[in-house]
Amino acid sequence: MYFVEPNKVLSNNIDTRTYVMRKGDIAFEGHSNTDFKFGRFVANDIGPGIVSELFPVYRHKTNYDNNYWKNAIQLEHIMAPIYSKSITSSGNSSNKLDSKHFLNQKIYIADFEEQEKIGSIFKQLDNTIILYQNKLNKFDILKKAYLQTMFI
Repeated sequence: MYFVEPNKVLSNNIDTRTYVMRKGDIAFEGHSNTDFKFGRFVANDIGPGIVSELFPVYRHKTNYDNNYWKNAIQLEHIMAPIYSKSITSSGNSSNKLDSKHFLNQKIYIADFEEQEKIGSIFKQLDNTIILYQNKLNKFDILKKAYLQTMFI
């Protein structure tokens, strides 16, 4: 998905149907692949944006920690049983969720305080990965520079 600030979205087609996706919302992307048998949810942790009507958007009713949820919804062993009971079509096209049935599913999750603690750990891990990736990129640039100067 690509997010654009809502006030900058321009469309020549009045009939274009889109959803506004706010930070913390999740959208269902129904294409199956080797990692996600039924498709997957994608959490918006960027900010407000526009998404096609092909990706239904869901919003939490209660307090939640976005750093926790964006990781929890990627776990196939948690989500697959819910998807398998809520998918309405599959085949050559992407899977669709029966929203009414999906919203009646039960999932056992950590309480809000525990979500915050777990989410904080995930966020720290994400930041650490980014730092090391940046270091790796700098070493790669340095290596290329050395190779260029060695073989002049």
